[in-house]
Amino acid sequence: MVWWLLAVAHAGYGDAVNGHPSPDERLLHLYTNAARVDPEAFEADYNAGGCSYYSDFSEDEQTPKHPYLHHPGLNEVARIHSADMLERDYFSHDTLGGANWYDRISPYYEGGSLGENIAVGYATAFDAVFLGWMCSETGHRGAIMSGGYIDLGVGIADRYYTQDFGGGSGQAGRHVAMAAHTQTGESLTFFASVYDPDGSPPSSVELVLGPARHAMALTWGVEDRGVYSMMLGQPPGCSPYAVEVTFGATSERFPEHGWYGVGDCAWDDPGAQWMAGEDSTGGGGTGGGGGTGGGGAGGDGGGEPGTDPWADWESEDTGDASRGADEETKAAGGCSTAPGSVGWLALLALAAPLQRRRRQR
Repeated sequence: MVWWLLAVAHAGYGDAVNGHPSPDERLLHLYTNAARVDPEAFEADYNAGGCSYYSDFSEDEQTPKHPYLHHPGLNEVARIHSADMLERDYFSHDTLGGANWYDRISPYYEGGSLGENIAVGYATAFDAVFLGWMCSETGHRGAIMSGGYIDLGVGIADRYYTQDFGGGSGQAGRHVAMAAHTQTGESLTFFASVYDPDGSPPSSVELVLGPARHAMALTWGVEDRGVYSMMLGQPPGCSPYAVEVTFGATSERFPEHGWYGVGDCAWDDPGAQWMAGEDSTGGGGTGGGGGTGGGGAGGDGGGEPGTDPWADWESEDTGDASRGADEETKAAGGCSTAPGSVGWLALLALAAPLQRRRRQR
């Protein structure tokens, strides 16, 4: 535990630590932020899920909120819980035969109130958020749309999903709260969750691919509190990427150090698909194999060092950017918690969300 805390202390915002956050966890976090900044945009998905209509949301649940910040401790404990539920075949906030949910989360978070959502059986992170928690009238939607939480960590193990919320750890605010990508067919969509507390629009939101920069477009929300995206073709080989957001003279990058990536890369952190390296013109980190300026290079199949793997690809209209790559049959039974005639993987099960203020010590 002490080693883990030291590792987190030396990581920059959004940097990978021991496989966290994984690509799917970053996507789950990003979709959660999309719901917060633009809950009305997903009305058709709520309706399709058969759970709840947007008109049934409370006034507060219909009010856009700031995006949640990534918290590595909450990310870690959420993953541990999802993995434990999968390994030991149970579904509960409290650890099977062990700690209650609050005592389980508390050592990983340094301040504020705590809350948790869990779900099981969904094929995609999108479905877990919008057909599951946002459709639930028993408090799950309220936790996602809460004005009292600031930090979020999510954990995924197979089809077990956990969201852990925190009321404020004292970490500095960020202009880019989360970035992620998803694949549909031969196209990739990149997302960035952007926020400015002063209400100023960003000067630019850019996807950084080696030496190339691609402008991202507002997809959900408003300019100063929204999710931006861009769709590009499937690149060859290894393609490290980051997102850079500029407000006036201030620029901010996600991840703060290193690169997340797509393709067959030699990762420094394989679980997170992250490689080290500070050069903003390339992604060849210490394990990337591309060397300095190696954007799109490295691994077993990267392009030429310093080249943009999408140089000849025209950017596409993002279309329905809300959809992930996995378009399997949606979880059956809507918001029902009762098993139906379908198999386990098609079931939705939601436990009551839990919230509690941190004890005074």
